[in-house]
Amino acid sequence: MLLFLATAQCQHPHQGITKDSVNRARRKESSKSIGFPKLTSTRQFRHHSSVTGLCARPNPYFARQQGLEITFLSKFHPLDCRKRLNSQFGYDAGDFIQSMTTPYGTTTFAKGESGRDRWPVTTYRNGEMDRVQFSESTAVGIPYSDPVVIVPTNMWTRNLVLYARNTYYWDRNAYPAYAAATNDFTKARLFHWLHTPDGSMASGILQCEKLPLENRVWYNYEGQAQSIEGATLPGNSDQPCTIGRVLDDGTT
Repeated sequence: MLLFLATAQCQHPHQGITKDSVNRARRKESSKSIGFPKLTSTRQFRHHSSVTGLCARPNPYFARQQGLEITFLSKFHPLDCRKRLNSQFGYDAGDFIQSMTTPYGTTTFAKGESGRDRWPVTTYRNGEMDRVQFSESTAVGIPYSDPVVIVPTNMWTRNLVLYARNTYYWDRNAYPAYAAATNDFTKARLFHWLHTPDGSMASGILQCEKLPLENRVWYNYEGQAQSIEGATLPGNSDQPCTIGRVLDDGTT
């Protein structure tokens, strides 16, 4: 759902305004609300949603005192936007979205699957493409484990079965050369997930991640068991408490 900025109280320059006059204005105006009748100027935000910022000039001191106040509406107001945005979606025979059309153009989506592998491919309005793929294949060039010298110390890591529970992402730059042409998984950004608490599936929490041609970044979480096996199970939070990576000079 698109949300549009309906009211905003903005700070204005106040050169020549004394402290006493400001305080008097605040005392006089602090109980008054700033509504649409007092909105006398607009400025256009540089944002795809064409949101219009509305400033209240008659009472800048109250606005400055209170900060920026924003009200979101689900319906358009005549002052909301210069141009309304309408999006249209195209579906396959099921519930998969195959296309999204906006005033800026059409973006299309394709999907594929093979065994446990799943992947969507996005084609943007300018023809550029990217791809995300979940895979646990042992035949995509990801090793069972990394060399010990590139695994960080002073934290718990499970440097085993690194080909499993992985999501790969080829951005618009990497896709043409390494996904579409050569299907090179080593040139994708890699996300390696923790297990779920029962160890049966991949969770949505990172165990480590890796950019092409760089060493992995590993994560520990509060509440994880202090062991190699514990490093592959979630803790009490999805926010890491320890982050480690081996640098080019060999230090962690």
